[in-house]
Amino acid sequence: MQLLRPRLLPSALADVVAGVALARVLGAVPLENLDGGLVLRGLVFALLVYASGMVLGDVADVEEDRRLGRARPIVAGHIDRKTAALFGLVLIVVALLVAPGFYGYWQYVLVGLVLAYSFVTKRVVLAGALTLAACRGLNLALPMLLVSMPAQASLIERLAELGSYAWLAVVCYGLYAGLCVVHGSLEDLTPAPSGRSRCVAVLAALLPFSLLGSAARPELLALASLPTLVLGLRSRSAGPGWVGARSGILLRGLARFDFALACGVGAFVEAIVLAIPAYVLPWLLRPKSWS
Repeated sequence: MQLLRPRLLPSALADVVAGVALARVLGAVPLENLDGGLVLRGLVFALLVYASGMVLGDVADVEEDRRLGRARPIVAGHIDRKTAALFGLVLIVVALLVAPGFYGYWQYVLVGLVLAYSFVTKRVVLAGALTLAACRGLNLALPMLLVSMPAQASLIERLAELGSYAWLAVVCYGLYAGLCVVHGSLEDLTPAPSGRSRCVAVLAALLPFSLLGSAARPELLALASLPTLVLGLRSRSAGPGWVGARSGILLRGLARFDFALACGVGAFVEAIVLAIPAYVLPWLLRPKSWS
């Protein structure tokens, strides 16, 4: 179970709910017009792709995990490296089988980005940050295709139809994920440059506030964005070789970002649902230590 990072998995589901919320509200689509089966397939696809990234990332990082003292499942001997790799590939195959047809070739783009990040680009901080930014931005954008509108459109056309809040949300959310990578790389340095890593964390936490000008409910967006900012300012890192408190706050902040996006358009039903992966599940699934 630790191989899948259960405390972080809910953020993949939150992306789908937030993407559907933005498309529904900005596209003026009644809640009862949503295709529940289609949304469910989107949720399963996102969950499996994210889980595969967690597993394959561990497969690719065995040597580095040993060097940094990370007690992850493969390094600890809880699972064989080849078995973990096979498990990760099976997750990808199943994800592609259940992917909604509206995703088209974008589903393969997302899987390709996940594989590229796991095995190639994260070796270079900037490349890894950009790749993960694209992954998470796409994971938020794709569910916008699941909401029925007057005519089926491509992903780019759908974002254009929904307006500035939708595409700015995708960009800012992706940048947030990319800054999480930068922050993590700084924390792995010896000694960790706490000043610089804190600045990166604060910059990431400020990104939702850049959407205030295009939000229908800016006051709710601001309030929902405050927890990550406050926690990021108050937290401390646990040092190199460990995912510190601030890194955990930023990673769990992905779901809180989704929650804030839904609040910003007044999607209250989806916001209530998003409060579960943003706050409830991470607490229920909290481990004794980060790994």
